[in-house]
Amino acid sequence: GAAEKANLPIRLQVAEAVVALAGRKAFLQEAAAAILLQLLAPLTPAHLQSALTDAPLLTEWLQGSGPEQLHVLLRLLPSLPASVLAASPLMPDQTAAADPTAAIFSRSHLEGQLAEVLKQTSSAHPRMHSLWATVLSLLVPGLEVNATGRVLTKASPHNSKSKEEVKKALVARHPETEALWEVVVEEALIGSSHERKYLAFSLFEALLPYMEGGRAAGLFSRGFVQCLVNNLRKGDNYLHKRAHACAHTIVQYCQHTMDPAARVAITTALQQFAGGRFDTLTGTKTVARLAALQGSDHSSAALHFTALKETFL
Repeated sequence: GAAEKANLPIRLQVAEAVVALAGRKAFLQEAAAAILLQLLAPLTPAHLQSALTDAPLLTEWLQGSGPEQLHVLLRLLPSLPASVLAASPLMPDQTAAADPTAAIFSRSHLEGQLAEVLKQTSSAHPRMHSLWATVLSLLVPGLEVNATGRVLTKASPHNSKSKEEVKKALVARHPETEALWEVVVEEALIGSSHERKYLAFSLFEALLPYMEGGRAAGLFSRGFVQCLVNNLRKGDNYLHKRAHACAHTIVQYCQHTMDPAARVAITTALQQFAGGRFDTLTGTKTVARLAALQGSDHSSAALHFTALKETFL
């Protein structure tokens, strides 16, 4: 409104100064992006377009190809002028995209433009780079993110029952989440450094609660499961605690899902990529606990038998 317009020159001065400082110190880039979002996110599309016209340093910075540029572009996507999006090497052709989120997280765009950028976020280790909160909010419609990129929920943080109810109401977009998992996690993170494997585990824990029953098994890819097994095997492994947290998340998910086919698919994936010896290799009772959730009725047994036949025959 009027207050935003009156404050626009001051916002621009601060934004230009922040961009100049970030250009001199790489370790300030993430903090700079958070400040830019606080300055720019409240602006209307018209005021934002006007601001970018009068802020050459900021406009040039947005044409960069780092995680921080991607973070700002994704957060401001609905308000940014088409010319700014077209000038960014990180954005697909928005004019041809009826659904920008689908275009951004398509397999081809992830492979061509974003996988390498998302890999770079492991520099924030052991934190999860603030970019990921914004990515998650796009992949899980309804997930709330504040101006600095922190995930929020509509529930009170002290009301666990309410938070679970919110989680059940939110569902990850399937094609986009599957593409991100296969291209970024399975192909780029899992076979890389400890820091990137740690990020893969963190993303697994963040995404699994929002996966619709039948889609959840898509996160249990070969490389991920084998990495999970390797890091559960020995207590002195660098990622042992993170791997155990993932195993706990798996059991929790299966305890709460109402879809027995999802539990069978997850159990089958764990066994398939561990040679049928997941619990033996890891020294855990993960598969045994999942099997106990299946029940002994005819339909559960039939689901399990079908899954085993499709996997091993």
